[in-house]
Amino acid sequence: MAQFEQDEMRRDFSRLGWALVSSQLLLMFLTLAGSLLCSLLLRWFSPLRGTWNLLQGYIIIFSVAVSVLPMLSLGAGNHRLDRLLDRRAKVFPVELIYYFLLILGLQMLVTLIYAPIMNILESVGFSFGAADEAATSAAVSASLLFYSIAVAPICEEIIYRGALLRYLEPYGRWFAIFISALVFALMHGNAVQFPIALIIGMIFGYLALKHSIHLTILLHVMNNLFVEGVGRLEAVSPTAGIFLNTAFIAAGILMLIFALFSNINPLLRLLRAKRVEDGIYKAFFTSVPIAAIFLYMICLTVSSIIA
Repeated sequence: MAQFEQDEMRRDFSRLGWALVSSQLLLMFLTLAGSLLCSLLLRWFSPLRGTWNLLQGYIIIFSVAVSVLPMLSLGAGNHRLDRLLDRRAKVFPVELIYYFLLILGLQMLVTLIYAPIMNILESVGFSFGAADEAATSAAVSASLLFYSIAVAPICEEIIYRGALLRYLEPYGRWFAIFISALVFALMHGNAVQFPIALIIGMIFGYLALKHSIHLTILLHVMNNLFVEGVGRLEAVSPTAGIFLNTAFIAAGILMLIFALFSNINPLLRLLRAKRVEDGIYKAFFTSVPIAAIFLYMICLTVSSIIA
């Protein structure tokens, strides 16, 4: 890995930080402005009353799509995002199923590990009820459903496994994977989703660099579609929904066990390998806009479990 000058790193990380800040501010402004406009329309035009959930979905779709632009601007004046849509190693259908089940297994494993931590935090006054409901509730309108299974996977992958990952890749693949996953997890602003999003973000980052962002978009769509589908099935037939969810999770856990045992030596080699130059993490987290956006995201996440 090439040695990086401190000034070069500071400029790069500062530019990234301002792009993240701009993306969040744009998302917040458009969401608030859209909500205000729709509330006025609902008050003035009686035929629109009762359509808030539908209009809310359109507001979110538009706001999230536009918030991608500041992150894509990171490619201006350099070639870091030129290969954002490149395809690398080919993915066969059986691999796609393998990765999907592996993701389900990882989610269950993380949930089991995180459960006692949640219990401890609840015993000292934190509340995970609202955060859990926000993380697991199904879309309540067609527009929100479309956002969940199509717009969110595409936009989030472009931001986190596309622009953010590729922009940081020159500083080390593992550094780029970890930071992109950490930002992805914190940007949800939900303490229940954080650990799962962190692990899935790291897996997606690895797969995006190994294969392509097309794969991570497809896996993201499949994951969200599975969550929405199971939620709706449980509403119609709780027994069938629980059976389907249990069956897929059991298959995912088996796939996870298989993956761990069949890849134990490569995993150990990866864990032992030095992957990031000294000083890169320090330069990253001491950048003013980076520190500011991380402080904001951490406060947002913690606030989700404050009663």
